[in-house]
Amino acid sequence: MKRVAVLAFLFCGSLANAQTPKVKKPVFVPEPLPPLAYALEDALGGLTFSMPVAVVNVPGDESRVFVVEKTGRIQVTSGLDQTTPQKQLFADLTQPSDGKLDDKGECGLLGMACHPDFARNGRFFVCYSLRIDGQLHQRVSRFDGQKEQPLITQCDPASNHNGGDLHFGPDGYLYISVGDGGGQMDAFNNARFINKDFQAAILRLDVDKKSGSLPPNPHPAIARDANGEAFYAVPADNPFVGATLHHGEKIDPATVRTEIWATGLRNVWRFSFNPPTGRLFAGDVGQNLYEEVDLIIKGGDYGWSHREGLHAFDLGPGKDTPPSDFHPIDPIFEYPHTTGLSITGGRVCHGTKFPELEDAYICADYAFGRVIAAREKEGRWETQIIAFEPAITGIGVDPRDGELLFCNMAKGRVMRLVKTEPKLEGVLFSEGFDDAQADSRGWYDGKDVRIVPEGRHGNCIEYEWIDGSGVTGSSAKRHLFEPADEIFIRYYLKLSKGWGWSGRSYHPHLTHFMTTENTKWHGPAASHLTLYIEPVNGKLRLAAQDIQNKDAPHGLTQGPLKGGYNGQMFDSADELFTDDAWHCIEAQFKLNTLDLANDKPNADGIVRGWVDGKLVIDHANIILRSTDFPNMKFNQFLMAPYFGPGLLPHAQKLWIDEMVVGTKRIGPLHAERTSR
Repeated sequence: MKRVAVLAFLFCGSLANAQTPKVKKPVFVPEPLPPLAYALEDALGGLTFSMPVAVVNVPGDESRVFVVEKTGRIQVTSGLDQTTPQKQLFADLTQPSDGKLDDKGECGLLGMACHPDFARNGRFFVCYSLRIDGQLHQRVSRFDGQKEQPLITQCDPASNHNGGDLHFGPDGYLYISVGDGGGQMDAFNNARFINKDFQAAILRLDVDKKSGSLPPNPHPAIARDANGEAFYAVPADNPFVGATLHHGEKIDPATVRTEIWATGLRNVWRFSFNPPTGRLFAGDVGQNLYEEVDLIIKGGDYGWSHREGLHAFDLGPGKDTPPSDFHPIDPIFEYPHTTGLSITGGRVCHGTKFPELEDAYICADYAFGRVIAAREKEGRWETQIIAFEPAITGIGVDPRDGELLFCNMAKGRVMRLVKTEPKLEGVLFSEGFDDAQADSRGWYDGKDVRIVPEGRHGNCIEYEWIDGSGVTGSSAKRHLFEPADEIFIRYYLKLSKGWGWSGRSYHPHLTHFMTTENTKWHGPAASHLTLYIEPVNGKLRLAAQDIQNKDAPHGLTQGPLKGGYNGQMFDSADELFTDDAWHCIEAQFKLNTLDLANDKPNADGIVRGWVDGKLVIDHANIILRSTDFPNMKFNQFLMAPYFGPGLLPHAQKLWIDEMVVGTKRIGPLHAERTSR
């Protein structure tokens, strides 16, 4: 888990004293954060807690939450709708009856789950660390009110990698995460087995001992009553019940830890079920290079310690020679240690406050503070950093509205997301179309173009294409700004439902462009360079068109033309545009430098494009100007929608909103704003 009281000691038990891996380790420099749409603020009226690690709901109760403190106590917070909620001690595990709580490093009170029938029976379950006769153990216990009954008390060879999260699944069974025993590189050779101890896995227990469930196989860690029976049972459909083979080797089914639901997990620090789908998400903390998020399935093998994330791992006991029947399940996404060091698994968002985050899986990196939203799109997961808050140790749900709650262990607070406008730096020009004078600023000159209240949250430009028989377009006014060698453009675009791409690769559906001029040539018709940012057949296209004249023989391609057009087009690899949805479009253009002594351009110009914050076009070896225009600058912005015959199959509309031009990347705004 790589977590301690303060960030300065973050790396205990994970990276310190690590062997040098055979694979090349990335340079340990975090990538810069993009402009962020959200921040975290206090959620519980200023209440503070002692190293909070989990927020736990009471089934069917919207009036209170439990806050689990790593130092050994559980606090109940009630009066959530009041200005000042109340905190009260609910349970105290600081002094176990048969040992001493260990809350150092990655140990402590790590998780809690309420029984589905908690309102009637008051039963809850916890994971915590304790020392018995000086030896460290990890324990899973049941509490009936204040009465404790240990279920599993396992001797632990090292203080790190303890898992410790608990949740009841939609099937009514208790799921528990357990780490690989600690150390480094699977030091105790636990992760690749299902017939050793309770490690490197997610367990599934029947704590109600329902009819048809099975007794667990013998193990010294299992507590038993006077009749020798365990205090829990094993669901009969657990995947390794009766297993005789694992990783190509024969095993005795009587030695199998039949409690295991999924295996090959290094140290799952926080997992959760998504109630509408029942999917189980887990954040698995990495070793040297990668953090990962997994979708946990019955009997799944997630590869540790033959793999770290998607990559072969050759420093563990199994080295780089996995068994022939080794078929690990890939994580849904991973990120390298240049962007984070310790994942805190999260939740799927179902609150109504941020509809743009609906169905996004939200997790966080404890060390680097990056709060990540991951969305599934056609079977692939795309991630976006939405906020920054180091020391997040747990993510729960506000029972009142379904919004996410974040435990910040360093601050001792439970927090929530709020929207914040990203700070815009280096802005040269911006337009939101919201004030009454917007239509007088010369954005269009045609009857098919208008300003309407259909924007993201206010006015925007609407362009309507009605007649498919001819050419239609708009000649907009030039909007000038301070000249610059490099510019970033950001705007929002929405295409009407049933847009219908023509399939033709020429003539833009939308022309949204920047022009350059120098002291000699003025006006778009005589400009040396026009830039286009547009959707073409579902993809983002960035294009640079060289409008030459008789005195400018070189142009983009350094060709011999005397007038005419030379152009370069850069398309995204994937189709990105969804009908009837706002998309944030960004582009970066940087003019190349010139070798004036040899009368030639250097191929170091930049063309980049983003859609909804994701980089989809990236070229840093572009020629955008010749030595004919050594003083060229970007200095004007126009928007001129253009539709030619045959480009669209039927009448359609598009909307444009929130345009900004600057000398630094502007980034997406959040989807809603409370005020303009």
